[in-house]
Amino acid sequence: MKNWHLKLGSLLAAIFLAIFVNYFFTPTEFGTSVVQLIAPVEIKNVPKDKSVIWPATRQVEITVQGSSLFLSKVALSPPVVRVALPEGADKKFIAKLSIENVNLPATVRLLGIKPSELEFGLDDIIEKAVPIVVPEVGVLSNELKLERILVEPTQVKLRGPSQELNGLSFVKTVPLNLSSIFGMASTELELSTPWSLVESKIKSVKVNVEVSDIIDDSSFLNVPVQLEVLSDSLKSRNPHLAQKLVTVSLRGPKKILKTIKKENLLIRAELTSEAQLKDSLDLSLDPIKSIELVEISPRRLAVLVDPLPTPTAVNKGKMTSKK
Repeated sequence: MKNWHLKLGSLLAAIFLAIFVNYFFTPTEFGTSVVQLIAPVEIKNVPKDKSVIWPATRQVEITVQGSSLFLSKVALSPPVVRVALPEGADKKFIAKLSIENVNLPATVRLLGIKPSELEFGLDDIIEKAVPIVVPEVGVLSNELKLERILVEPTQVKLRGPSQELNGLSFVKTVPLNLSSIFGMASTELELSTPWSLVESKIKSVKVNVEVSDIIDDSSFLNVPVQLEVLSDSLKSRNPHLAQKLVTVSLRGPKKILKTIKKENLLIRAELTSEAQLKDSLDLSLDPIKSIELVEISPRRLAVLVDPLPTPTAVNKGKMTSKK
């Protein structure tokens, strides 16, 4: 048999082709399917000084046909619809979509694309430096005063479409919670940049919070006075103060004042000699750190002592006989 190997090869090719066509391209009721997929749109050849600003959602609906086996794989990873930016495009361009824009396996046919064309808007890319602002939430403790908030760095350089940046005067960080501040503090806050097309040179900043104590006044009533007698000759005469209770006024940080109790105050009066009996004694307060004494009322107190014993008749006779 002449050319039997050619005839055998032709037969095998025909059988393979028949199997291929029947498996992949039989009518839908015999193993193929038609499905609709949402495919993302990718813009190619965009210059570095341009940005595609709309539409914000870039996707289309494609209808494909093929074997159920292959379509299940395509459904898991939808193909990308690629559009090339035409040369000389300025503010906008319209792209007509076809099979040439979609890369599909040979076993899958594209039946349609909706919409069949898309309009895209372009904008120039610019750079702009803007200050950074720290918004505040919460309430600072009523014992503290906010002096200032320092940001490092103070501004950020942004890069993006001119439409986004031309009207931008500042960039915010995530809010600073004042209720969590109990003294001088330093923290790091992320920038709040919700724009998808704007790039920032930095993602977060260092924030230093400077606070000071609120200074307040407080008065304490009926504070006892401690008399200290330093003269041995006067101790036997029962020295005592004409008034034992006074009012004390203090000034200092509010957070310290609220911790001071009347029992913590030590008011002293010192009796050192008989000469002081003719005058009142000056009162003093034992020092309290960071607290200033405003007033002790009254500031001076008279001291009383028992009178000297009166000489008796016997004592008088003894004194006469000695003469």
